[in-house]
Formats: sequence, structure tokens, C-alpha cells
Amino acid sequence: MLGIIGDQHFSKFLPYADHIKDRRLSEKQEVLDFIVESFKSCEKIIFMGDQFHSRSNPPEVIEEFVNFLERFNDREVIMLRGNHEILPFGKSCLDFLKEVKGKNWKIITNTIEQIGNYTFLPYFTRAELEVKTNEEGTKKIMAQLKGGDVLFAHFAFADSKTHDIPVSIFNEPILNRIKLEKKYKKIIGSHVHTPQIIENTVICGSIFNSEVGEIQKYIHILDENTLEVERIALPGRAIYGLTDPIIEELKKIPTDSIVKITLTKKHDKKEMSELRDKLEEYDAHMVIENIKNERKKLYLEKGGLMDFNIDNLLEIYSKEKSVPLDKLKVAFELIKI
Repeated sequence: MLGIIGDQHFSKFLPYADHIKDRRLSEKQEVLDFIVESFKSCEKIIFMGDQFHSRSNPPEVIEEFVNFLERFNDREVIMLRGNHEILPFGKSCLDFLKEVKGKNWKIITNTIEQIGNYTFLPYFTRAELEVKTNEEGTKKIMAQLKGGDVLFAHFAFADSKTHDIPVSIFNEPILNRIKLEKKYKKIIGSHVHTPQIIENTVICGSIFNSEVGEIQKYIHILDENTLEVERIALPGRAIYGLTDPIIEELKKIPTDSIVKITLTKKHDKKEMSELRDKLEEYDAHMVIENIKNERKKLYLEKGGLMDFNIDNLLEIYSKEKSVPLDKLKVAFELIKI
């Protein structure tokens, strides 16, 4: 059996951490523990790319990821480089793992590699492919994929979607799934965070709910004899987004969720009070008032209110991305010049 882990995007905190008492740390640990337990019977583990969210990571994030990786003990681990891990001059932020001795780890960063009947395709930029257009990039990659039992790829496929939006909006080479399914018996993809299955292609998605509309994430186990794929639902808070909801709609949402509400119509005090009372039942919530001809406002938990002016937006970004606020303000002033 072969365990497959989609995009992890290890960072200091999961998105919306500021709205949860323990900053979603226990939720994150629950997901990681679940993966390790679920893969106990797997002889090999495949990391599909974007292990890290940033190309430059603080020591505590690197340590957390390595600790997770080491929990698979002496089992064979194969890891693809994702688009978030590319550094200039053909390097990646995964290169340090290649230097670790005594580990059964195979780190694939800037070459297409064939291991048995499995093909491993890390992410490539147009510059690395030495092409000028996405179409040329796609053609060059497709020509190098010769076929086999399974293709593992950190790329988007032309007929897949992200949050119901076609991936054709991506400004990058996009692979032709139909042509590839004629070369490979099974295709395992990542990069696109929305999990989906199309014919003989399994798109893993990411492992943490991070954006509005992300409700359920999965890991996968591949039977190497039959090439059948088992899909295993992961724990984790769902993140719901609704526009001008009625109370009955909110009642359908599990209370252990993060809920983001956008209001495009003016509500009186009674309606706002009822809405807030209902939202208090959830693990976290926020309300954005986006009414035509009025300044956009964000109602924070516990009744706080924030105007969407530049200073407040910079403060929000600073907290979400763990970037020093003073540096953001200096950068913004430079952009204004």
C-alpha cells in the first residue's frame, strides 16, 4: 500500500487562526495525527508537493514539518517539489532534506524521475522549461511523459476546477488529462486545492481547510497491485461562506465550523442582533458589510467593528501572514511613491 498526501502548506498558523482560541493548533495536530495513524499499513508515502507555504520558512515551521516527516520512521518517502517551494537557479527550499543522512527519503525537485513504473513530475516554471508561453511549456512537459502505471504530478489538469472555477485561469502550463490517461493507468495530481476525481485521475487537493468554501479534505491510499485508490476523509473545521443568509440557512451548518458572512443589504438592529446570536454558536465567525455606496466594514467576533481602511487592512494582513506591521507600512509607502 502507498499513502498519498496532498498539499500541506506548512506555516506558523493555519488561516483564520486569529479567530480561534488556540489558533487552530489542536486542529492542525489532529489532522497530522490522523494521517500518521491512517498510513500505518503503507510501505511507501508520497508527498505531492507544496509541503511548505513559503519559500523562506522560520526554524519552527521547518522543525514541525521534519518532525511530521520522521513519524513515518524508516518507510520509503518520495517527495515532489511544488510551486511554493521553488527558489532561483534551480534550487528549492526542500534541498536541505537531500542532505539528511540515514533516511529513506527521495526528494524530487527539478527533474522528471521514473521509479519502476511510476513517473514523478515536480512543478516547473516557464523559465525552468526554457519556454516563453504556457502552451509551449505544456507541450514540452507532455513530450517528456512517456507512460507507465502511475503519474504523480504537481500540476493542474485542463478540465479540473478550483472552487468551481476552471483552472484555465491559471497563468502556467496546464496538462492534458485525456492524453495522459492514454499513457498512464492512473494519474495522481496535486497543486489544485479542491479534491476531485475525474475518470482515472485523482486530484488530491490540500489537507487543511484554509479558504472559504473548503468543507472536506482527504488523503489517499493506492493499492499497488490493483491501482485502486481509497479516499479517506480528514478531520478539520469546515469554512463556510454565505451572502445575505437567513437564519434557517445557518442552522444547517455544523457548529464546529468557521463561518464568514457577507451582507449586501442593510439590516436593522434587531436583525443584526439575531444574526450575531446565531453566529456565536460557531467556533469562529466574521461578518463583512459590503453595501453599495457605503464603506466596507468587518464585524469582528464579540461585537467589534473594523472599517476597511488602509491601516486596518495592513494590520489584518500582518496578523494573517505573520509579517511585521512596521515593515508592511514602510513597503506600502514605497509603493505609493
